[in-house]
Amino acid sequence: MPSNLCTKGMTSVDTENPVSNLQKWRERLQKELKSPLSLEDLQWEVSEYFSLDPVFEASSLGTDYQYLTNFNQEWALLKPNWKPNFKISNLALEKADPEQVSEAEKTGFSAWSGKKFNPEIYPILPVEYRLYDSEEAVGNSNCNFDPIMDSLQLGFWTPTFQKLHSNQPDLPFHIHAADVHNSGGSAVQELAFCLLVTEQYRKTLSEPDFIKQVPDWALHLAAGPSFWLEIAKIRAMRLIWMNFCSINGAGSIAGNIEVETSGVFWSHKDPDGNLLRHTSEVMSGLLAGADAILIHPHTLDKALALEASRLAINIGHLSVKEAHLERYFDPTNGSYLVEILTHKLAEAAWKQFSEWNEIPFISFIENGEFQNQVTINRNKLVEKFRSEDLIMVGVNKHSSPMSRTSPLFPSDSKSPKLKFPSLEKLFLDA
Repeated sequence: MPSNLCTKGMTSVDTENPVSNLQKWRERLQKELKSPLSLEDLQWEVSEYFSLDPVFEASSLGTDYQYLTNFNQEWALLKPNWKPNFKISNLALEKADPEQVSEAEKTGFSAWSGKKFNPEIYPILPVEYRLYDSEEAVGNSNCNFDPIMDSLQLGFWTPTFQKLHSNQPDLPFHIHAADVHNSGGSAVQELAFCLLVTEQYRKTLSEPDFIKQVPDWALHLAAGPSFWLEIAKIRAMRLIWMNFCSINGAGSIAGNIEVETSGVFWSHKDPDGNLLRHTSEVMSGLLAGADAILIHPHTLDKALALEASRLAINIGHLSVKEAHLERYFDPTNGSYLVEILTHKLAEAAWKQFSEWNEIPFISFIENGEFQNQVTINRNKLVEKFRSEDLIMVGVNKHSSPMSRTSPLFPSDSKSPKLKFPSLEKLFLDA
């Protein structure tokens, strides 16, 4: 295989007589396809904004991507001591017997004991690993509310947001772009939304306060099971975040990116499959350089509450103690697939953000223009899932004979009635 040409492993090629001309390669690959499909059929429709060709060479990126080299170097310098911080949500523990939880807090939930793996004991796990729900902080943030997302759902400015205009907060904002993913939004919409919300918060602060506070703000994304896409999405978030901060006078800031495992692809019919999906999602977060990763339990079965919490923690532990995925920061740097995805996602997200930013934000609150765009992608996801164009192995394809039903992921049933229900959580396997 010539060094300047790659395929997705879908065709055979003659490595002894490489052809440098891409068109000739395409003609030859099309001829050798042992399938009624054409190369055009093998294009990857990454998002509603762009797709990737299955055949490419070094020049396919064009000249615009050259900035990525400098970006990667600058990014690495900004994170010299990067180490991921793992957390589990308390969704399973809320269902457990209080006495069992109390005992587990004394002995821990993890199956790791120093450098020796012992599956029979649960060493101590700091209690702060559990401190996550819709109202509590992730990590060391003192502020874990996102009143703009609440306003977009409810259709009016919440009192909390209104107070921000009169009292400039001295707390870091926590921007819940993961809510866009978990509502069925696309990767581009998730990234663009993060910047759009950031811009609204920036406007509530004076320029000196923004410059002072923005390094502590948290950008909360979700990672789905599309492995390479999620790596590129998180990397693209850093890229557009650094650009946003730079043009607003804050200089180059890599941002504090937190990633949670996807709710959209969480299955209550195939809880064991959730472990595999969560592992892929955690790996994407690690390889992309996420600063914190929140892992949801694979099942909400009350009888398995402590076990589910232990396994969630061990996904993180196995990733770093066995696979050592935290050893190198941004190891996918230079990969054609990851770089072009990073570039195209960042480009599309910045374009979408710029277009949204031209619209008075009150229009999103009152008329639901942003919400309607999420609805379109949400409906596409549901239709692809039903038609099996979007496959969840073990759920809508190749169901396991060992599958069992777990309680549903909790909904927001206690929240006020939403004017825009399209921003409610979507679970394909509900």
